[in-house]
Amino acid sequence: MKKTKPSWEARPHTAFAYSFTPGEFRYFLFGKKICPSCGGKLQRQKQFFSTRGALPGTFRQEEMYFINTEKVKYYYYTYACLRCGQVYPLRDLAERAR
Repeated sequence: MKKTKPSWEARPHTAFAYSFTPGEFRYFLFGKKICPSCGGKLQRQKQFFSTRGALPGTFRQEEMYFINTEKVKYYYYTYACLRCGQVYPLRDLAERAR
């Protein structure tokens, strides 16, 4: 009996990555999490997407020899206002905070 491989979606992730610019990282750690629209409190939400292979610029060439990039999980953050329900990507909030 021949074994079939599980579908790509069912396979476990082989690597993960976070990507922050310096401004985004500063806001992530120290920025005031206040909604620009209504002044309500923003709540952080961790989200991800998966790719086959690494996205350009996420891993250095010398790292590629040691990392299995068959299925990579990329994490990113959004912030949702508890009062008005607006959702903001981290990048937008970091740019406003400059």
